[in-house]
This record gives sequence, C-alpha cells and structure tokens, in this order.
Amino acid sequence: MGEYSKAIVSITTRDGRQVYLSGVAKPPQPGLDEALSSILASLSNHSYSELNGDRVVLEARKMLESQGFKVESLEIYVSHRCPMCGASINITPETVIYVCPYCGWTGDVYGHSLAFKVWPAPPREAVEEAARRLGGVLDNATLYYVPFWVFRVNVTGEYTGTAVYTVQRTERVPVRRNRETEWVTVVRTETRTKKVAGKIRFETLKGAFGRLYAEIFGAGELKSWVEHSWQTNPPKEMDASELKKYAENFLSAEVSDEEALGLLRKEIDTEIYRAIETSAARQVEGALTEVQIEYLSTQVYTTEKHLVYVPYWFFTYKVKGNLYAGSLVGPTATVIRAERYISNAERVAKMMSAWVAVLVTGAFTEFALRYDVGWGFLVVPLGLLGAYKLASSAFEAAEVV
Repeated sequence: MGEYSKAIVSITTRDGRQVYLSGVAKPPQPGLDEALSSILASLSNHSYSELNGDRVVLEARKMLESQGFKVESLEIYVSHRCPMCGASINITPETVIYVCPYCGWTGDVYGHSLAFKVWPAPPREAVEEAARRLGGVLDNATLYYVPFWVFRVNVTGEYTGTAVYTVQRTERVPVRRNRETEWVTVVRTETRTKKVAGKIRFETLKGAFGRLYAEIFGAGELKSWVEHSWQTNPPKEMDASELKKYAENFLSAEVSDEEALGLLRKEIDTEIYRAIETSAARQVEGALTEVQIEYLSTQVYTTEKHLVYVPYWFFTYKVKGNLYAGSLVGPTATVIRAERYISNAERVAKMMSAWVAVLVTGAFTEFALRYDVGWGFLVVPLGLLGAYKLASSAFEAAEVV
C-alpha cells in the first residue's frame, strides 16, 4: 500500500461538460480506493463551477466518514481530456472551444467536435522582412492562431416614421444701399417633416473576436482585416491531422457563437437604421436630416456561421539598441500595428511643421479679423490642434503605425 489512496474517474457534469476527477486521500486504508472512485462518480450532479469550489471537497469528506473512513487530507482535481487522444488539457474557466495541442482535435468543452477554417500562416522570414521595412532587425517572434466568429446575416423589415428634412428656396428681396433699393437673391433653408414608410432588406458579413480582452490583439484592425479578407481571400477548412504540427499555437475561444452574435447586434442595428435612412431619403424632396421611427419590425437571420482562426505574429525588433513591438496577420503578413523608430531628422521635421502650422493659423486669424470672415474662426482650433499633435509626436519614444 502506498503513501496515499487515489482514484480517477470520467464524468459529465450537470451542465454537460466532460471532465476527469482525480482524488487523493491520506492516509491509505483498505477499500479507500474503491470508495473514493464511487464518491467521485457521484459528484456528476454538480456543475463545472461547483466542482472547482471547496464545498465539493467537504461533501466528499463527509461521504467518506459516513462509510467509516477517516482521512487527514483529501484533494480533488478537475481536468479536461481530449476526446480523441485522451491527453490532459489545461483550459481556463472562460474557455468554450479549444484545440488539443497534441492531436489537433477541435471542439467545445462538452466534447462536441466543430468544423473550422484557417488562413495559412506566413513564414518567419516574412516577419523578418517586416522588421527590416520598419528599419530594424527582428529580435523575437511568436505565432498565435486567434479565434474569430464570422457570420453572414440577412435582414428584412418594415418601418413607418416621420422624416425630418431641409429644402432650400431662393427669393429676391429688396435691400437699400446708398438711398437706393436693390433686389438681391437670397437662399433660405426650411425644415420640413413628412410621414414615410417602407421595407428594408440587406445582407451583411460580420466578424466577432472569439477571445475576451480582444484589445490586446488590436481588435479593431484585426476585425477589419478578417471581414475584408473573407471576401477576397477566404480561409480553407482543415482537419486535425493537418493542424497537429501547429496545434499548440492555437488559442482557445472564450466567446461562444451566441455571445458573439449578441456583441454584433449593435453593428447590425446601425446598418438597419442606415437602410431606413436610405429608404426615407428617396421619399422626400430635400436633404434628409433624421428619421423619427414610430414603428419597426425586423427579422434577422444568420445564413452562415463559421469559426475561423487567424495567424497572428507578435514580434519585437531592435533599432539602434532600442526595442520596439509589432504584429502582423494573414498569409500576406499584413502589419496591423507596430511601433516605429523616429529619427532625429523626423523629430526636427515634425517640430518645424508644428511651427508652420502655428504661423499659418495666426496669419489666418488676422485675415479673419480684418475682413470679417465669421466662419474663419472655426479653422483656428483645428490648426492649433494639428500643431499640438505634430509637436507632441516629435517627443514620443516611438510612433505607432
């Protein structure tokens, strides 16, 4: 008999997750291994989150005591194992979909396999070339495959409302100058309203990040790249055998398809309102300013849903002893964000441009005052803001491109 009794069982939790429970109890006692196995199997009536808490250990200890076993210590471990190769998988509680780093099997935490698509990764030489284009030498590079959800959505609907629009009309009015009356043409803008109604119909492609805290990957730039590349150079499906070589580079998805579609609802609603504005603009005689919607009924259908992995290189490179960072994606090694070294000559050029902007703004201000150009003062804040941006960027350690 060893120093402890142990048991391991495979169970399906109350919320459907397939996990392995390992139990270790001290001191070892005759029959304790079998009792521990039976108790671990009975814990399947708990949810996954409950299994990770201390209450389950207390419950198991009481069950052992009720069977006559007195233990000094009891530890219970929860682990996932790949349904295909049986390897132990380390995943976080947020994980909803993972790729086995050993065999490439891809599926959810409930053991259901999922089909997915992947863009091929550019070679390391492409990262080295990107560092050279940025004026440096590659220091380090790490490849990740980042999960994304891509949906093709069909929207139909109908609406009624009030359109607010403006029309311009010209009229001649008398003006007295030097004791004489002159007739001049003026343009007047009127705001009008009109009842509008119509139907809308459109299709749109949307991508949603499959990870929490997507900002660290440059979520906005990466999302734009995915949506554009899906149309021009779509990814291909891959099976586990093809992924086995790179499986350890795949990041788990922490956002489910339903959650991702929910995150996209605001974008879809924006497109719905844009379609309503386009429809209403055709029904008025002037320039539409807004549509006050009084009734709206829409149906949103998901016609396509795909899980796709994007190759993402994070790299650092050196310029004159200083370290800078960048990232690139896709088979063509598109740089989506990078710090760029700023030379002394560029810093001087930025400062000179800032001084020129200040001088030009001052001259324009004097011109506006002398010739009573009322709208000219709108340009002044823009000029000063541009000068500030140029001057402040001249003192930054690096420029983000």
